[in-house]
Amino acid sequence: MASAQNFVFDGVYLAIVVTIARQGVSALSVGMVTATSAVGAMAGVMLAPLAGRRLPSATLLLATGVVCAVLVAAMALTSAATALAALLAGCALAVAVSGSVLTLARLRHTPGHLQGRTNSTIGLLFMATPPLGAALAGVMLEGPTPAVFLVFGGLLAVLAAVSPGEGRSGRPTARRGMRRTRPTRAALRCPHLRRRRSPGRTWPVTRT
Repeated sequence: MASAQNFVFDGVYLAIVVTIARQGVSALSVGMVTATSAVGAMAGVMLAPLAGRRLPSATLLLATGVVCAVLVAAMALTSAATALAALLAGCALAVAVSGSVLTLARLRHTPGHLQGRTNSTIGLLFMATPPLGAALAGVMLEGPTPAVFLVFGGLLAVLAAVSPGEGRSGRPTARRGMRRTRPTRAALRCPHLRRRRSPGRTWPVTRT
């Protein structure tokens, strides 16, 4: 999901820059408009912990996906730099919140020994998709600009529709056929296990 969002938003950034540049505004104005995404992202990072405490993860993913889809589609209705800047900041805020939810879900569901490989794979996907989104936007910008925003808004709506439910984005649940067991006497005599034992710590889940 996050990789697909990167695909979409690189295309949206390019479409916004081209839309504003075609109006003959200065390069500084273009830079200020795109910089509003950083302001929105910072606000989203600050808002994410509060939103995570108030709403379930699945609800946040669905809500932020719908907000992004609506805001990007709304960009087709205007070419004013200020309006595009405000819509872009709102998108960045929503993406920052959903990114926090997805990162937390990944950390919860990924075993410790796979964290490094998982992060590397996700980082590769993050870097691979944005150029493709920009390339698609460049091709579509040969035609009417509003169509670009409508297409990307539609893609975001599809992402919102297939966003993970609570079972996949919330806390991990115990697997079937698993139970918690107490250590045997032989295990308690093992120095390595004795060192790891601490009050209040549950013992590993083992298969029955």
